[in-house]
Amino acid sequence: MRQLRATGASRGDAVVLVVAGSRHPGASVDAMVAGRLLRRRWDGPVRVAFLSGDGPRVPEVMARLRAEGHRRVVASPYLLAPGHFASRAASQATDHGATVVADVLGRHPLVAELVVRRYLVARWSLLGSERVA
Repeated sequence: MRQLRATGASRGDAVVLVVAGSRHPGASVDAMVAGRLLRRRWDGPVRVAFLSGDGPRVPEVMARLRAEGHRRVVASPYLLAPGHFASRAASQATDHGATVVADVLGRHPLVAELVVRRYLVARWSLLGSERVA
């Protein structure tokens, strides 16, 4: 949500959470869970759009939101770093009417904190299993 606010998104704006996508079924489920989590905290509609793999594409989701009457639609890339997918997310969202496009997640300090926490948990689990073996 902080990335959305930093880019100028306002309460009530529609949000398209843009994910890279994958043909792996678990990836689509994870993307939809992320969309539901954002929807719980955002005061406006949130839809998930995929750049590849299975799932609705950015143009389709953007068009649907516009047809529902949303004048401001914000794209939020659910991506860690700038690069190929971030560029595609921004260009597709912009080409199909996004009011603004948020930055990728990786630049946010909370992402670094999450990575460190997950590393420590994994390391602790590994050390614990080595002691048992």
